[in-house]
Amino acid sequence: TDGDVRLLRAVGGWLSAHRPWLTATQPYADVGLLVGHPAPEVMQIPTLGQLWRASHRTLATVPSPAGELGGHPGLDIDLSLQHEGYDTERVGSLFAGRSWDLSAYRLVVVPETALLDEPTVQVIRAYVRQGGTLLACGHASLFDQQGQQRPDFALADVFGVTYVGSLPGYKQWDPLPDSGLVAGLPRNTGALTVTATTGTVLAAWRSAGGAPALVEQVYGQGRCLYASAEEAAFGPGRALLAELVARLIGPPPITLTSARSYARLVRRHGNDLLLYLLERGAGTHAASLGPESVGLTLDTRVLGPIIRAEVLPAGEPVALSRQAGAVRLWVNASPGVTALRLIRG
Repeated sequence: TDGDVRLLRAVGGWLSAHRPWLTATQPYADVGLLVGHPAPEVMQIPTLGQLWRASHRTLATVPSPAGELGGHPGLDIDLSLQHEGYDTERVGSLFAGRSWDLSAYRLVVVPETALLDEPTVQVIRAYVRQGGTLLACGHASLFDQQGQQRPDFALADVFGVTYVGSLPGYKQWDPLPDSGLVAGLPRNTGALTVTATTGTVLAAWRSAGGAPALVEQVYGQGRCLYASAEEAAFGPGRALLAELVARLIGPPPITLTSARSYARLVRRHGNDLLLYLLERGAGTHAASLGPESVGLTLDTRVLGPIIRAEVLPAGEPVALSRQAGAVRLWVNASPGVTALRLIRG
């Protein structure tokens, strides 16, 4: 249609105008989700449905974009973290043509279905030992690159627990009095039986012998939270995931105040950050919506000093309001894509 042609022309013009800022950039993310390193001969990784045959019915009350297949390690958690405002990136050896460095992330998540070879396990262990933070649940690190189950977690020393087996029967999430935890999980969520070794138990499974439900472990200079519950319990709409992530790395460093819904992408360009806001309702009638004033709060304790901000491609300056540990700004976001350059000191 004529509207579609006009949209394509607008996209082409936008790409041409922003080309200098689209090249030589690197991803920026708060959280890295390891996708694993399956052996070449592995045709299919284990699915959440296969791991939790007895309790996978809980997915009926916890909507899962991964569905019964669960073929994308950490997909539910990834979507949930994005919804909470964290910038995420899926990393690992599935992307063989690209190198990856865990030190780029403030938090690393190990999904249940990630197949981990020994070199990857060592990289994770070194990341935490040197000050990184780790979040894992359920079967995380139990499967090798062939998809075979290990007798214990490959990261048992980092988790501060050992694997015992399944945890059948009725159970209820029960935070310990001094844990500081507020959110919980649904009753009868699928879980594993683990034994705390060097970790500190923060929550237990009531009516299931008090088995550890959440264990916190200081490992080297870093820290790990391991939950014995199934991964699907931490999907979109579950407040506990956001609480655990905030406990490890704090709230998202970039927050938006807007009436409309925006998708967000952050890239590195040298020492600067490029922030792209895509109005989710934009389409062939985007021009009729008009711009919207969007507020942004930037945590400079995480992002570093922000000297100035400008709208690309023209470089129009944006006024900044500074406060202790943060910068506040307002920008007229277009009904399509708005690009900001955050110039850091």
